[in-house]
Amino acid sequence: MKRLLSPWWALITLGILVYAFANPSNFLQSIKLNYFDQLIVNQKPIQNNIYVVEIDDAALDKYGQYPFPRNTYSNIIVDLYNKGAGLVVWNIMMPEVDRLGGDAELAETMLQLPVILASRPSDKTKNEPINPGAAILQPQFLDQLLPYGGIIANIPELENNSVGAGIVSTEPEIDGVVRRMPTIAVVDGTLYPSLALETLRVIAGDPNFQIKLNQFGVEKMRIPQFGIIPTDSEGRIWIDWSQRSNSISVTDLPDDFAGAIVIVDVTATGIANPIPTAMGAQYAGTTQAAVLGTMFDGTNIQRPDWAPTAELIALVVGGLMLILLSRWMWVGLAATVILIGGVVPYSIYTYATEKLLLDVTAPVIVLIVIALQVYGIKFVREFLEKQAIKKQFAGYASPTVVKLLQENPELIKKGIKKEVSICFSDLRGFTPLGESFGDDVKGLTDIMNGYMDAITQPILDSDGMVIKYIGDASMHIHNAPIDDDDHLVSLVSMTPTNEEVRIRVFRNGQPLSLEVTVASRDAFEQQE
Repeated sequence: MKRLLSPWWALITLGILVYAFANPSNFLQSIKLNYFDQLIVNQKPIQNNIYVVEIDDAALDKYGQYPFPRNTYSNIIVDLYNKGAGLVVWNIMMPEVDRLGGDAELAETMLQLPVILASRPSDKTKNEPINPGAAILQPQFLDQLLPYGGIIANIPELENNSVGAGIVSTEPEIDGVVRRMPTIAVVDGTLYPSLALETLRVIAGDPNFQIKLNQFGVEKMRIPQFGIIPTDSEGRIWIDWSQRSNSISVTDLPDDFAGAIVIVDVTATGIANPIPTAMGAQYAGTTQAAVLGTMFDGTNIQRPDWAPTAELIALVVGGLMLILLSRWMWVGLAATVILIGGVVPYSIYTYATEKLLLDVTAPVIVLIVIALQVYGIKFVREFLEKQAIKKQFAGYASPTVVKLLQENPELIKKGIKKEVSICFSDLRGFTPLGESFGDDVKGLTDIMNGYMDAITQPILDSDGMVIKYIGDASMHIHNAPIDDDDHLVSLVSMTPTNEEVRIRVFRNGQPLSLEVTVASRDAFEQQE
């Protein structure tokens, strides 16, 4: 137990924890990510001007078997613009020619009305998507980004008539949950924008987007007419789920979209598969709407590069502080509560005000583990020590004395120097008494137990303490550890009346000249 309480063991534990969080396992990463989820989803919802028009079960009932003929898609696009849509984003793949011959009509509609198409990364390329291109600074670092083997685009007739095309891809975290969405993708050495980034470019009216790379990946990304788009080094953006779009069926369109961005998506049962997100299962269109809303908001969620280092420093400082305070258990526990009660609200505040994701799970876990090791074991040790004192002294001291020793164990370890009254008692005639019982050991034991109880209880009642039993004799003291100004009187006053007691009084280690034989308490008081 003492070894476990050693500061060196606590330091070793702290070192192990620092290494674990500096090189986090999947489990530790999932704890951090789930904490980020709570920060993100528990913010006040922000209603954006984005609609997700769903081809749902009601649409299948109205239009028939999916996929619909391309002329049906054309009619839907025309209807959306007639009802005031500002821009239509078509999140439905059309990589094959329409067997019913509706491609020409849809292409003509797209030539007249702006539509952004979606494409998907794949192992192989099918059709060539249009690409607005990107102004790349330091393209030699393009290989730092996640590459794809190919891309699936829409048929050329539709691609060429669209105002833009963007890739839809999801890169789940280690626990399978989508929290960050790629804004770019590299396919065969060519940089393509995501569907959300392409939508933003088209709205801004820029011919391309600009990206600066370094040896770590993306350093900066911008659309000139819009501004900087904060991403991580892989070009991903955190999805702000406080952004809430309007989801409606294509069969129940509003009278006026009022210039809103309209994302058309498939949600019909058995056709579309929802995506696991921090908000639970969401369809692709809703996820794209949240990403687009995040970009438009201008206060994108950020995980600063300095955050991991700051978090490691915080857990090291907190752990060392608790170790240094290990001598004072309750002070250390109070410090633990204060530290945890400080870092968690600070993390919540920085996200609410600055959209900064700061992980407090690592410092909190370290604080709890170190506190359990340093103070938990210390608490258990003190408890066991008190129980041992109780077990050791319960038969030799009063409950008051036992409690005092439990609360001040240093009295046992270090001792104190003070004047005390010491008394030795002895059973007269014990030898012939013992011989008279012969082989009746139990009978003699019962007699002696009764005798010891009779002389011990008065000692305890007067807050004296039995030092030891020596056969039929006992030794006890007064004025230690409990103070008793009249300890000599207490020593004699606990003696049963009508019993002969011979005492010799010592003071300061020297015998007094007074030597009396006391027949009773009254006799002693008269002699005094």
